[in-house]
Amino acid sequence: MKNFKAVVFDVDGTLTEDNSWYAFTRSLGASEAEHLAIYEGQSSGQIGHDEAKTKILALWLATGKASKKFIEETFSNIPVREDAYPLIKWLQENKYPVCLITGSSRIYAATIAEKLGVEEYYANANLFFDGTGMLKGFHYDADQAKIKLEHLAEFCKKHGIEPTDCIAIGDGNNDIGLFRITGNGIFVKNDKASPEVEKAAWKLVSSLSEVRYLLES
Repeated sequence: MKNFKAVVFDVDGTLTEDNSWYAFTRSLGASEAEHLAIYEGQSSGQIGHDEAKTKILALWLATGKASKKFIEETFSNIPVREDAYPLIKWLQENKYPVCLITGSSRIYAATIAEKLGVEEYYANANLFFDGTGMLKGFHYDADQAKIKLEHLAEFCKKHGIEPTDCIAIGDGNNDIGLFRITGNGIFVKNDKASPEVEKAAWKLVSSLSEVRYLLES
């Protein structure tokens, strides 16, 4: 077995079982179906990136509840998978640098990182608030896979390692690039993933507890 030097994790669907964007929409009482339709419209090219952002923001703001406090509480209430805690602890005890790389917001990434005791994390999105703490805008890059690769490159440079020294653990299409560039992608099985994710993976696991045994074998 190769001597791996670091482990990077996707968050939504990997360390948690929920999607943070849709969880936030649901918690506001807004329409998750409408949110999904906007996202799919952007993904298919039917609507542009800026239009999609405007529509999603309007969906959130219409509830009158999109405050920084509410958002932080919502993200804090998203449960982390129980098998994530012992794996992260074992990795840290064995001196593996651990990093979270998510397509979600920086606030969410910070929340999950704090729960798991992980110091390094990268996020694709930023939320912006007005002087009263109400959400006024947000930014995210539509090409999440590209941003994840840039974050991995930054992480590797910081630690003086190569992407091929890392294991990348994820479950979505935006993790395919990480799987390919590392050559060490671990796909956390779920029914919603596309076949391309599984094909790009080095190994498949049903639970995070299996990752430790891959590293020990």
